[in-house]
Amino acid sequence: MAKIKYPLFSAEVRGTIFGKLTFSKKSIGQECRNQNAQVDFDTPNRLYARGVFRTATQWWNVLTSAEQLEFVGYTKDDI
Repeated sequence: MAKIKYPLFSAEVRGTIFGKLTFSKKSIGQECRNQNAQVDFDTPNRLYARGVFRTATQWWNVLTSAEQLEFVGYTKDDI
C-alpha cells in the first residue's frame, strides 16, 4: 500500500488505498480511478505449461547438488 503524504482531499494525493482506489496527478488535474485486480485465466496452454514447469521442478529437486552442477555444465572441480 502506498503512503499518502497529504490529506486525502487535498490538491495533491498520490497512492493506492486498500489496493482498490488509486489517486494520481495528471496534466489536467487529480484523478481517482478504480484499480481492478488482474484476472488469471486457466487456459489449456497455461495449465500445460504450469504442469511441465512443476514436473521439471520436482525432478530438479530430486537431484543431488553434484548432479545439479553437472546438469548446468559445471563439475565440482570448476568450483
